Amino acid sequence: MMDRELLQDVEKALTDLAKALARRRARMDAEDEAKRRAVPQSLPPPHLAPEAPSRQLGIESLLRMREVKEITKYSAATIYRKIKDGTFPRPIGLGGKAVRWRMADVQQWMSELPVQPDYTGAYRPLLGSAKRSSRSK
Repeated sequence: MMDRELLQDVEKALTDLAKALARRRARMDAEDEAKRRAVPQSLPPPHLAPEAPSRQLGIESLLRMREVKEITKYSAATIYRKIKDGTFPRPIGLGGKAVRWRMADVQQWMSELPVQPDYTGAYRPLLGSAKRSSRSK
């Protein structure tokens, strides 16, 4: 009789432990899922961050393709076509397929663009060709 009671107590303890472990695992999974779904604080691109560490140290910033595309509003294909035409700064090869553009080169290129007044009267660089009319003549 005592063995049976002892066996029942052990089974109950194991069942309680399994339930506690399952609750803990579910809580941990929920926390992990919440962390995974959390939207990270978006940081401004390095070329827009006024206090970027590289600027504080006087180190020249290198831009990735996505940052160059964001600055110029050009597609990668247009950027490479303009490089081929000699109308856009060439990137620096970092090895393999990795390339970066010097921020100073891109800024100089932008400063040399022709400007036109926008609707507010302020002047802005022309980054693309004039929009084509969708109406046919």
